[in-house]
Amino acid sequence: MAGIIEVQELAAEWLGWRYPEPGERQEAPRLVSGWPSSLVGTGTRAIDCSSFAAWLLFALYPGNYTREDYEALQIYDATKPWSNINWIVAQRIGVERAPLVDEWAYVQTWEGVPGQSRGHARLVLTRPHGEILTLESTTTAMASGPQWRTMTWADLQSRRAMRAVTLR
Repeated sequence: MAGIIEVQELAAEWLGWRYPEPGERQEAPRLVSGWPSSLVGTGTRAIDCSSFAAWLLFALYPGNYTREDYEALQIYDATKPWSNINWIVAQRIGVERAPLVDEWAYVQTWEGVPGQSRGHARLVLTRPHGEILTLESTTTAMASGPQWRTMTWADLQSRRAMRAVTLR
């Protein structure tokens, strides 16, 4: 996995972006393999959590990705609530094990039954003493859109369902 500097540089491309309103079209600052070209230059400067995490993965792990790869990371099929985690493992981008300190992970959480409730995807950098640094697109009292947040593994594990893969 890339170091913190490379991830910070990618995150900087998203400064000033926000979380989309329901039904609003999303976009990315530039095209990467696997990203739909129709989602570049829309003018909304809006991105949700799964799209933001997908764009980061495509940028950090260049490959010949397809629309199907993008869709797997979006969880379009409620009967496959872990399609993003399964895709990351199948692509050998990550392994399903708990990350060690200073390792990156991709984390999918669900507030209720996976695929039938509100979900959230984020990248996580583990820190000492159970603390984590997340990079995610979300809406908080402080900001809307891509942002860094500090929390603990216990915060994430308090969701009803969670799976994480350590990124290579």
